[in-house]
Parts: sequence; structure tokens; C-alpha cells
Amino acid sequence: MVLSAEDIAIALSATVSWALAAAINKFLSRTVSSLFINTVRLWSGFATIIAFVWIFGKYESISSHSALDLVLLVASGIVALALGDTVFIRSLSFIYVSQAFPVGQCTFLVLTVVTAILFLSEAFTLLNIVGGGLILGGLYLVAGFGYQSRIPALKSANLKGLLLALSAALAWTIGAVILKLGLTEMNAIFAAAIRTFSAAAALTLFQYGSHATNNPSFIKNTELTKISLTVLSGMLSYGVGGIAYVAAMQRVGAGRTVLLTSLTPVFLLILSVLFLKEKLTPQSLIGTMICVVGVMFLSV
Repeated sequence: MVLSAEDIAIALSATVSWALAAAINKFLSRTVSSLFINTVRLWSGFATIIAFVWIFGKYESISSHSALDLVLLVASGIVALALGDTVFIRSLSFIYVSQAFPVGQCTFLVLTVVTAILFLSEAFTLLNIVGGGLILGGLYLVAGFGYQSRIPALKSANLKGLLLALSAALAWTIGAVILKLGLTEMNAIFAAAIRTFSAAAALTLFQYGSHATNNPSFIKNTELTKISLTVLSGMLSYGVGGIAYVAAMQRVGAGRTVLLTSLTPVFLLILSVLFLKEKLTPQSLIGTMICVVGVMFLSV
């Protein structure tokens, strides 16, 4: 199946949104708890999705879908968004985003593609596989050499951070497979709303049930600027990015969607150069070009 320009644009819009959100999350993770960050992000993302529904009139009745599809969507949201994203944000407290993203994204990529081929019967050509390999190689160069932090690099990665990033990748993979099984003919915006609401509700209940409101980073003690950034992160991740991701899953399948959205570290590199004034190394530039070629191979 040949991917159209529209298919690629939809998937990459999720990638850009997630790159912007990731930069914000890294900044916030230094002083704000991952549980708080993700709870606020999910609710703001859900509000953004509802706005999309109101603007574009994408209304659907829950009763028009089977109970199984709804259960799968809820499960996908809780596993991937509530658990996976919270764990990943937590990993940013221990390791640099240039470490966490390659570990999380590439592991997620490999696990999801293998699962899509083995269990979801998605067809892949040789060029698609070559494209995926090029993207992985490019990401290695970008992640390994692309970020020039002003803070001296740690001599060794923090084991806890790496394990958290790997755990997040596993949760994302399980969530992606469950999502694909539950989509069928469901509207993308409706599906994103169900997933995001389920995850937000689950984290909110967990926070109150575990007395997380007593944590110093809870909303009453968090600076307004940080709350605003958290809301923006949610709008990008779960609003714009979430809708585009679900739409791409419906149009091109789980494997190709994950391969295209694995370009997030590349966009993070571009953002760091343009807005953080970080130096672009030859290795990161080569890695970016390899990723672009990989996407071209993937679309054949």
C-alpha cells in the first residue's frame, strides 16, 4: 500500500506536536511530579478534543459502537496514556530527553512493528523494512550526537531512568495494539476523546485515592506559568497529536504510523537548534537526512 501525502502529513502532525510537548515536559519534570504533569495534560487534551468536536461537528453516539470496542478504547487510553506517558515523564527526571526518547521511541517502534506483522496481519514490503531500518539508524545518530546540552553529560546513564523509559515503551506498545483492535470504523476524534477521558479520569482517581493532593507539586502549590505550560503540553500531545495519531492508525495501520511518528527526536533536534540555540553537529545533520530518506522508502 502506497502512502499518500495526506497520510504522511497526518502522522507527522502528531510527531511535531509531540516534539513540542516533549521539550515542555523535560523542563517541567525538573520541579513538578510526573503524575501531576500528566493528569493536567490529559484533562487539557480532552478539552481540546471536545473543542474539535464542537467546531467540526464530529458528534457520535456511544450507543452506536459495540461494548467491546469501547472497552478496548478505554483500556488503550489507561495503558498507553495514563501509565505509559506518566512513566516516561518520570524517566525525564533521571536521564536527558536525548537518552529517554531513543530508548522509548525505538523500543516502541520495534515492538509495535513486530506485533503488527505477527498478530495484526499488516503487510510490509522489503522497501518498508529498509525504510524502518534507515529511520532507526538516523535516530541513533540524532539521539547519540544531536543534542548539545549546556549541562555536562553524565558519564553513565541512570539505570532507573532507562528502565522507566523501557517500561513506558512496553505500555505504549500494548496500548497501540489494543487501540488498533478497537478502532474498526470509529471516528478518530471520538476515539481520541474516549481514550483521553479514560486516562484522565483514571489518573485523577488515583491521585485522590492515594492522597497525592498532599504532594507539594499538587496544583495549589504549582506556579501559574508551569500550570500553563502543562496545559499547553496536553493540548499538543493529546489534542492535536492524539487526534492525528488515531487518524493515522485508521488510515495506514499501526506499524507504519509508529514508524512515521518515530521521527519525533528529529523534530526535537530542530527545535533545540532554532529556539534553544544549541549547536547542530555533522552527525545529527546526517541522521536527519537518513530519517528523511527512510520516510521516503516507507511511503513506497
